[in-house]
Amino acid sequence: MHMNGDDASEPMFAPFDGREHLGLPIMDRPPAPDTCARPDPDDESRPPSSTHIHAGKAALLHMQAVAQLRDELLARVYAQSYTFFEKLVIDLLLAMGYAGGRPDGVRHLGRSHDGGIDAVIHQDALGLDVILLQAKRLRPGHCVSSTQVREFVGSMEAWHSRKGIFFTTGHFTASAQKFLRVIRHRVIMIDGKALADLMIHHNIGTEEECNFVFKKLQRNYFSGTRQK
Repeated sequence: MHMNGDDASEPMFAPFDGREHLGLPIMDRPPAPDTCARPDPDDESRPPSSTHIHAGKAALLHMQAVAQLRDELLARVYAQSYTFFEKLVIDLLLAMGYAGGRPDGVRHLGRSHDGGIDAVIHQDALGLDVILLQAKRLRPGHCVSSTQVREFVGSMEAWHSRKGIFFTTGHFTASAQKFLRVIRHRVIMIDGKALADLMIHHNIGTEEECNFVFKKLQRNYFSGTRQK
């Protein structure tokens, strides 16, 4: 995720001092509290702590950042070749633990294969449990049709496989989703949003930038019930 020139001068994360918060406009600051006032620690009527406020702002900022990263990922994937996309989904499935995470457990067939199958995943050493893969790189907003899904299922029949995963950078039409609900084959549909979320979760084309930990007072530590 990157920032344009106009954003470069604005830090994404403002320093924490109890009033400033994560990346959102700083409003007029309230007057300083009376430092002599000592509220009851057990007074539940007092306003939420700054930790809770910061946590809420952080959650909102995180959701916005993930949405932006998701869009950028799909744009970058679409800008690559079909072969790149096929290898990307193989990397993703290996990271998810398919084929035991062993690259030799996946055969990349690509466009050289006439059956429309892009890869074969062998879940066991003898190849008794086979999962077939198809990856459709579509322009954002475009859909995989029911005809394309039917062709994929037909290729699965030729491979004597009942399991398949259909990836796309776009979406699936309602008729394609309905078709897959009534057939005997087990086919999982991964659309663009789900694909980007999986890439983020398994660090495919992404990496961790930073973490924040918010802490709160552990009240029972200061109570008389704490074990000696």
